[in-house]
Amino acid sequence: MKDYYIRSKEGRYIIPIKIQTYEKLYDDLDFRPKEYRKLNTDIHDFIKEVYEEIPWNEELEINFVLPQIIKSEKEEEKIKKAFENYYERKITFKKRKTKAAGIRILKYLAIAAAALVLWVLLSKTNETKIIQELLNIVATVLLWQVVSMIFVESSTLKLSKDITEKIYSSKISFSYVQ
Repeated sequence: MKDYYIRSKEGRYIIPIKIQTYEKLYDDLDFRPKEYRKLNTDIHDFIKEVYEEIPWNEELEINFVLPQIIKSEKEEEKIKKAFENYYERKITFKKRKTKAAGIRILKYLAIAAAALVLWVLLSKTNETKIIQELLNIVATVLLWQVVSMIFVESSTLKLSKDITEKIYSSKISFSYVQ
């Protein structure tokens, strides 16, 4: 993958992306004003894949390479705004997803705690062992899920959010070829 990016004189990593028209940057099914359109999924996936290989402490630049004949500063500004809006929405969504995961962890902990309390209370009596075992299993499964969510899911969400924020903070530039 290292063939896809170059190092500038300023020390910044530049990811050149060659497209034939400005429209190729946008999702084909999105007909909102350009500043609010969704970006082309292939372009987003390519940028994300390349960013995962670049060191985190490096400055980044996305350089769109287009034919000289279609050069338009107005379109460049629209693309920059669309890029900013697209990644702001993605960051907001990822923050919401992280918050929802935290709430789900708290719910699971509350249910597991309630199941353990009931298990302890029932174990002091000689009531049915089946209910005690069921409560024990419920508490164990929920606590296992919480541990999994804390150590696996939260780190995956954080990494995804960090990559999105890194892309969002990148410089956007345009180059034109004959």
